[in-house]
Amino acid sequence: MSIIGLSAATDGRSHLVLLEIVGNGPALDALLPCSGWRPFQCDPGARQSLHPTPVAGMTIVLSGCMEIGVGGGALRDIALRAGDMLLVLDTTGEGHSTALTGNEKLRVAGVTFSAQDWPAIRDAFIGWPADMHAP
Repeated sequence: MSIIGLSAATDGRSHLVLLEIVGNGPALDALLPCSGWRPFQCDPGARQSLHPTPVAGMTIVLSGCMEIGVGGGALRDIALRAGDMLLVLDTTGEGHSTALTGNEKLRVAGVTFSAQDWPAIRDAFIGWPADMHAP
């Protein structure tokens, strides 16, 4: 399982970073805020060119494979599979590309959060770049 951060940086490009949960994470009764969630599915073969995300959130891959590409940073592309989490924060800048690969339908749980939720979410993970734009 990987936890990936996808954020816009001061160079106007989106960047991918590997994240880790801080310590054991929040206590079981200390829930992180969110404004909603939704299930989503899509057949393999779908592609989108560079685009910023319309809302900040977390994508949890349940099945299938999704490839993400960006224009900035050392890590330029990554494949996400079942169990991987992607914190999508690039609401500004040139954005990221997506490609649904493999033979299996992509199924994800998408959790959205607002700008006021960001500090609590940021503090739950380490590895954020210093030059990122907060959502």
